[in-house]
Amino acid sequence: MTQIDLSIERFKSVMKQGFARPNKFAIELPSFGGAAEFIQQAAADVSGEDLVNQAGDHARMHTTGDLNLMCKSCTLPMRSMLTNDRRIGMKSEKVTYGYGVQDVNFSFYETNDYRIRNYFETWLDRQIDLNTNEIEFKKSSNPAKGYAHDVVMHQLDPRGRVIYSVKLIDAFPIALSQVDLANDNNGIVDITITMTYTNWTSKLTPENQSFPKIVNSNPATTASSTNNTTWINPDSKTAWINPDTPDGQARFRRLKGQKAK
Repeated sequence: MTQIDLSIERFKSVMKQGFARPNKFAIELPSFGGAAEFIQQAAADVSGEDLVNQAGDHARMHTTGDLNLMCKSCTLPMRSMLTNDRRIGMKSEKVTYGYGVQDVNFSFYETNDYRIRNYFETWLDRQIDLNTNEIEFKKSSNPAKGYAHDVVMHQLDPRGRVIYSVKLIDAFPIALSQVDLANDNNGIVDITITMTYTNWTSKLTPENQSFPKIVNSNPATTASSTNNTTWINPDSKTAWINPDTPDGQARFRRLKGQKAK
């Protein structure tokens, strides 16, 4: 008879990576035509020192990092297999003929300038021109056109490293929630978005590979490189120091009153 190892040491070895936490996540949303002003204004409103003080991977996302910071919750997608019954003689079984996916929801905290809602209103307006009632193209060879874009969700470990990622292929919003305003409400306005997509893929970071970190690129430019250690906000002339560099780490220690090693 096979003996099953149920010792505490076996359990500890299985759980050496720890449990995944649902509050450790990050998202990547697209930047497109009408959202450029939103992104540049977000960059101008946050000084380099403030970005250093935030010191978190959620604060160092990418060009739509503010949206990532304000994301309250999101849903990793599901996939179900579609089957038909097949009978051969007395035997009945199911066979797969396709798959199905369901829409996912994102929830965001709203700010007093209503940037979050404005961002998604801009995205919705790219689907139908409300002035002419003309339907726009879903995809285009011109990156500035079309309303379907990839959206990425990351599961992070306690140190902010990406351990699992899901990409929603050709995603776009189909519903923007209503906002209830009332005298008896003393909470925070939140915005809920329903997003549909064509399919999704996932990527797991193997244990024996280095964990990628989410690093913010220059929000004031269209450059895609994330290797720059500093950038200058043209409005405030403030330099942003990459916290993952030696200079950035030394500055973190000074801000926190720690001695340099």
